[in-house]
Amino acid sequence: KKLKKYFNSKTFFIVILTIFLISIIFSIIYFSLLSKEYKLGVYKSIEKTFIYKDYNYLEIFKKNLVSNTFNTLFIWLLGISAIGIIFIIFIFFSEGFGFGLYISSAISKYGLKGLILVLCNLLSGRILYLLLIIFLTYKSIIFSYKLIKYLIFKKDIDIRGAFKKYFKILIFSIIVSIAYSIIITFFSPIIYNVFTFFTK
Repeated sequence: KKLKKYFNSKTFFIVILTIFLISIIFSIIYFSLLSKEYKLGVYKSIEKTFIYKDYNYLEIFKKNLVSNTFNTLFIWLLGISAIGIIFIIFIFFSEGFGFGLYISSAISKYGLKGLILVLCNLLSGRILYLLLIIFLTYKSIIFSYKLIKYLIFKKDIDIRGAFKKYFKILIFSIIVSIAYSIIITFFSPIIYNVFTFFTK
């Protein structure tokens, strides 16, 4: 009954958001403990996002599309596994950790201008991707929990109906992934050029 309370209410969604926030805090702490050499490596990875020489839009779009679609499909597939919850949470935590590391390194390198860089990163499509990951994580864990109740605890659940709804979530998520791939490929160079212009 206690588990049901968390997996079928707004409380669980708050738990998901809390995990995301904790992952960002952990990454900030982690970055502060890094040596100067490692920090320089992180800085270089940020600087690479501003390099658009010989930028092949088609090739970049293909790479982004494959990567984003794969991540979406992988998380969705974990949702149809009884043991997928653990891995879904781990991936979700990693996504938040990576975003927190970006925030930390941007502010550390550029100071207050780093906040503008973070905003540019979000506007370049990152906000759409993060919202998708949060949404997909929530839905995947909910479905995985229903599957556990159906297979292990033999609860009377319309698993076919639940799967149909879950499959619609996959279609929606793939559409969002495609949209994100388009935005990050074709619009992020413009947004980052604006950042470099105002931070010279």
